[in-house]
Amino acid sequence: MRFWIVILAAYVCSAVSATPSTEVAIAAKESVTSDGSRMVLIPSGPFVMGSNLGAAEETPPHSVEIPTFYIDAEEVTVEQYARYIAATGAAAPADWAEGKPPAGRDKLPMTNLTWLDAMRYAAWAGKRLPTEAEWEKAARGTDGRLFPWGNVDDPARRNLDSEKLRPVGQFPTGASPFGCLDMSGNAWEWTADWFEGYPGTSARSPHFGQQYKVIRGGGGVYLYGVPNTGTCTQRARLVPYGAHDFVGFRCVKDLPGQSPPYDPIAVIAEAEKRLDTSLRPPRKLSFETEFDKLKESRRIPITIVGVPRQKGLVRTGFPLPEGMFCNPKMIQLLDSSRNPASLQVKILSQWPDGSIRWLLAEYDANAGETRTLEINNSEVTETNVSTTETIDPAKILASWFKPWPVTNIKVKPLPGPLCSVWEGDKDQVLFKETDLLMKVQTESGSEQWQSLQDENHRITPSANMLKDEQGGTLVDSDHKPTGFHYTLQTELMREGPQMRMCLTVTHAVARKQPYETPNPVVKVKDIRWVFRPAGEITAVRFGSESGVVDVPVDSEVVLDQPDELHYTIERPGQKPIEGTRSPGWLGVQANGRWTKFGLRHFWQNCPKQLFVSKDNFGVRLWAGKEPFEWEGGLAKTHEVVLEMSLDKPETMHLDPLRAVIPPAWVCGTKAAGALMPRTPESLESLPYWEARRQIDMQQFVNGMPFGFRDFGDGYMGGPYKGKNAYMDLEYDIPWNFLMQFLRTGDVWYLNQAEVMVRHQADIDTENAAGFQWKHSPQHTTTQAELGHVFIRGLLLHYLLTGEIRSLETAEKIGKWIAGQLERGEGLGNERQIGWSLYALSGLYEVTGNPEILEAATTACNRLIEGQSPTGKFKIRWDNRIAFFNGIAMNGMLTVQQLSGDNTLAEAIDRVANRTLGMYPEYACRTLNAFSWILGRKPDGRYLDAMERSWISSMEFLHDRDSVAEETHAWMFPAFAARYGLFPVFEEPPKAMPEVASWKAIRFVNPAAEMYLKVEWNVSAPILLIREGLAQGKITIDDLRGKSLVEKTFANDRRMFEADSLLLSGPGIYRLRCESRDAYAWQVQWDGRCKLTVVDPRHTQLASLLPRAYGCLRPGIKEVKIRFEVMGEGFHRAALYDSMGRIVSTVQKFVDFEDVGRYEVQLTAPVSGEPNVWSLELYKLKVLFAEGFMPYWSIDAQDIFIPERE
Repeated sequence: MRFWIVILAAYVCSAVSATPSTEVAIAAKESVTSDGSRMVLIPSGPFVMGSNLGAAEETPPHSVEIPTFYIDAEEVTVEQYARYIAATGAAAPADWAEGKPPAGRDKLPMTNLTWLDAMRYAAWAGKRLPTEAEWEKAARGTDGRLFPWGNVDDPARRNLDSEKLRPVGQFPTGASPFGCLDMSGNAWEWTADWFEGYPGTSARSPHFGQQYKVIRGGGGVYLYGVPNTGTCTQRARLVPYGAHDFVGFRCVKDLPGQSPPYDPIAVIAEAEKRLDTSLRPPRKLSFETEFDKLKESRRIPITIVGVPRQKGLVRTGFPLPEGMFCNPKMIQLLDSSRNPASLQVKILSQWPDGSIRWLLAEYDANAGETRTLEINNSEVTETNVSTTETIDPAKILASWFKPWPVTNIKVKPLPGPLCSVWEGDKDQVLFKETDLLMKVQTESGSEQWQSLQDENHRITPSANMLKDEQGGTLVDSDHKPTGFHYTLQTELMREGPQMRMCLTVTHAVARKQPYETPNPVVKVKDIRWVFRPAGEITAVRFGSESGVVDVPVDSEVVLDQPDELHYTIERPGQKPIEGTRSPGWLGVQANGRWTKFGLRHFWQNCPKQLFVSKDNFGVRLWAGKEPFEWEGGLAKTHEVVLEMSLDKPETMHLDPLRAVIPPAWVCGTKAAGALMPRTPESLESLPYWEARRQIDMQQFVNGMPFGFRDFGDGYMGGPYKGKNAYMDLEYDIPWNFLMQFLRTGDVWYLNQAEVMVRHQADIDTENAAGFQWKHSPQHTTTQAELGHVFIRGLLLHYLLTGEIRSLETAEKIGKWIAGQLERGEGLGNERQIGWSLYALSGLYEVTGNPEILEAATTACNRLIEGQSPTGKFKIRWDNRIAFFNGIAMNGMLTVQQLSGDNTLAEAIDRVANRTLGMYPEYACRTLNAFSWILGRKPDGRYLDAMERSWISSMEFLHDRDSVAEETHAWMFPAFAARYGLFPVFEEPPKAMPEVASWKAIRFVNPAAEMYLKVEWNVSAPILLIREGLAQGKITIDDLRGKSLVEKTFANDRRMFEADSLLLSGPGIYRLRCESRDAYAWQVQWDGRCKLTVVDPRHTQLASLLPRAYGCLRPGIKEVKIRFEVMGEGFHRAALYDSMGRIVSTVQKFVDFEDVGRYEVQLTAPVSGEPNVWSLELYKLKVLFAEGFMPYWSIDAQDIFIPERE
């Protein structure tokens, strides 16, 4: 360091000395310096800097006066830099051998060096880096031209986007007015200045300030996120400690006796100061303390979640910390009275030391009760835990048939998709027959029915459960096998009233190429699952939104749900009964017994039908007017529930009971990785991100498409993914939902993820060949390469529910990935590296299959062998994108954590070092890797890069969906909270909302108004966050208009500015958030306060998620809401009454490139007293809402009318 201070000091002295000893005069306008550079003179005088034709940061054009200076006519070459290294002993670039560059590079521009390196070279040569203004004047002259040669681009004059560097000076016709070469293209070039806004600019950027140094000139390769225009005014940015393959430099020199525009010593010290940082000592987080207490007590509470009075089977994936125990008989389940309860367990996954990582606990329970899983120090001698023991299934069936005086229960398997048939004293059969039938249209146009041929059937009874696994082939009328297979899994708990059956039908014939044209395809006209009870059906009732509908059984009655907007119950000779979205169940009475039959997610998987006649009932799984074109490899899973009762059914619970384990335990075990639950620290550290995760996932679900093929996916479309393309759950969205379930304990996330996972297993997977599809209009026309393989959601769903199909699908895809890697195929870019390794490491964690880890490590070793010292991989597409590198690093580090390979860790370090020289990525992809590196070694560069990446990601995502952006960042929130990184509060907050009742609204508007009601004598905390680079203020008044609080948000250079307030109760307060330019306001609160939004013009309704609850006006007879529809994709709304029953829906799909404006409307009659209704919106602008008062909330319990208080 002292050596460089001497060099720099010598430069400063030489800048003001009388005679430059190193200069040899050639001509008045040129000179040659000791480093061999030819320099040209740039005369003093004004010039116009900036442009109105480029990016916002190039504005406004403004006049700048600059003294005379010399600038290198060409970029500094490799040959020149080698002489500098030989003379000074400075560190050579990583890919140079013994301080010498690779052969053939001498005349290329010197690149892959940091701004600090360039500054030190310049000082050694008696020069400095140009300021931005000096660089631009040398490039464009004084006439304001766009390019060095004029105003019209000419590819023959520059090296732009060629993906390679050229020797300097190869484009003489591209010279600037002063004779400078390669100022458009070849290497981007470092300048001395920080990336700041120009004087008088209206541009706003979170990147302005002392964060990045400006680079200029465009290059042989573009910098991701920056258009490579090659104009004289284009600006780009890079951190001063980063080096890039296509970023070089040229130097300038001041005239003798002329003071330089900056002091290089001070400027370097200024840049190095940003790196002179270290992590503060880590703090123990509150959830870790809670976990320690639970672990010490060895008793973990489990809360059962469902609708009131629901009873049935609970399947709980239970995580455990490494090393806790290996024997499942060391646990027992305690009921609410702390008495041992019956429990079935299965080991799902193990830690490397053989201890249990995840186990599946299955038991009967009631909604609302709390069970306790007790972990003993040794095997329990008297236990109700069952692992492999079996008993007579009749005992389970006898318990299930408690409502009837039935004895002598027997099990009698019958052909067809039902686990068993039960008999009593009088040989009374519950079901005479069940069958799954499929009608297909043959090539000749005729119709043919196909039925089941049972090939394997296994009944597995245990102490408290009966499981039946069945599979077979559909056969044609000649009993010849078709290409369709089925599997059926049935479960019946001893004490549970329900039987759950999961049926998967697969067209098990591999697809043929080209995949763009689905082949083979079978045209399916009908799939029906038929149940024939032992006696005649004497009574029928259908479930509806408003209760039940009783219908006579003189002939067949059909409930038809052709789409997600309406259904009809067709009765011969009578007027149809109409509704919107059927709950999908019916009840039939035969032999004095009621059987309830329901299909979960009935209307969402439309078209569907329920049917019933005197001798049978069932469901049409495909009931479309046109045949469904079922291509090879496609599957479809349906979940059916049967329930027996002596009483008339009034409702049916189709969603299963769920169990919630304390998030502190779940995250503390690290069984799902370094996950941080929602805690006081998460709300204090990254409160805006906590809200975004929840709100964006709610919005995503509101926009989820429906239909037999599409339900469970998301719509993508747009110019990049293909016209009208679906997502195929890109970036493992279900995994993010499941991780959110683990960290919050909110079962909503699990329920939503489950339909995504089943869609992924059925539709997005080629089930015959074992590979995945990626985004396309039909889901199945574009094969996913290794950059689009996502199986962690499937695996985590298996760990949480025990659903074996999720594991089998993940294993099938994993085997395909492993085969690709073993053959050395598919790793063409960094994204393909990362996603494939991330998938295999997750699969190995669950299965422990050594072949999977071997495939992953083999791929890593192959990559390391071809990796250059600079971190570059020997792959087909070197994208030089931090986004891609982040994915690659995350995949590699998950393998390294399993293998402990130090060589792999060093390879990741090289990739990370290379990533520092790339544009900070925009989607949180580098955050896991940077957290991992900083946890291993202190390095201020990575701490600064982490902050730059976080800010860039937040900037990119502020108006985009963030549901998939934490796939490679789940490690980061805990890391940030533990080390107190990137605080959003200027001072420690006075108080924060409580986690248990936390709520949030993100108003995507520059202003919002609301009333807050504190009912009790408590202090209620309110957290306010301004989003966007803007100033703003909040004011709080009482109901009389007296001002109580006024707070200004003045820092318009920060993306987020936050403050917390305490409201004393009881009382009602009026809160206004105001700004001219803010993008959004976030308001967060808890159960100590109620929040009602004031919205007379209905501009905030789209921000109220998952629904907007509003008060009806007194005396109204009809509600009418009109919407504006614009933009590609699905636009929809649903209106619910005060009982939560849907009363009206509307949907409009806008095609790609359709720029039209449309209007749609919801109407519904109103009867009785006015009350609270709710509105669910997706991508709709409310034009007017007749019948509602101007008060809205996200919770029916929160809404109140201020003037009535």
